[in-house]
Amino acid sequence: ANVSNVVPNYGQKGTKVVITGLDLLQGGSSIVEVTFGNVSIPIVESNNTHVSVEHAGDNVVGVPLDVVLVSNTGARVVLTSAWTNVDVPVILSVSPSSGHHRTEVTINGTGLLGGGDYIITATLAGIPVDSVLHGASNETVVVSAGPGTNSSGDGTIVANT
Repeated sequence: ANVSNVVPNYGQKGTKVVITGLDLLQGGSSIVEVTFGNVSIPIVESNNTHVSVEHAGDNVVGVPLDVVLVSNTGARVVLTSAWTNVDVPVILSVSPSSGHHRTEVTINGTGLLGGGDYIITATLAGIPVDSVLHGASNETVVVSAGPGTNSSGDGTIVANT
């Protein structure tokens, strides 16, 4: 068995990860456990050439961890130092805190891209934004508010990790 790729090879809780290789089942019928370091990772789907998982999160940040696949036969395949956890993003401010459709909203914080390169989608008070403006960085994301009713609530930012 051979693990050839872990994509992406960094992320945080919620990152969807695809592990590819050859003969990953090692004669078995399923992958029964995936770990990043010592943390068990929920398996979304698996077959002999790929395993899809969603990272459950871990407190160890910045240290390369081994990726281990275990088949139902007990056989293990290891890719050494194949995964690195990144800091969980922190939103420090949202300005303005209210507005209407197409209001330009600036979100400031740390690690907003979550180890990724760009923002896939975002919401304000549960309403999808119209667009991400001016690109995005780990410190600043600027969005155009989407249409919706007068509401308040949490916002989300989803990066390409």
